[in-house]
Parts: sequence; C-alpha cells; structure tokens
Amino acid sequence: MIVGITPVTLGGGAPLLPRRILSDRMRLVDVARMGQFAQLTYQLS
Repeated sequence: MIVGITPVTLGGGAPLLPRRILSDRMRLVDVARMGQFAQLTYQLS
C-alpha cells in the first residue's frame, strides 16, 4: 500500500484506512520525501 501525505489541517472527514486493516498487519518498508510531501510504502501481511 502506498500512502501520500501532504501538510494540510483537516477538521474531520472519512478515515484514511478501512477499519478492517489493523496496524499490526502493516510494515513500513520505504519512505520518500518529495518537497513538502511524503510517500510511505507499507507491506501488508
């Protein structure tokens, strides 16, 4: 799973990930910075 992150302040909204994907199933495998943005790559087990 590849997640792009940008610096924005939000007051609410929908969750980023579905509730059925638990954090213990995700392993961070790569981080890349592109200016003010970040790209996180996770491996799901």
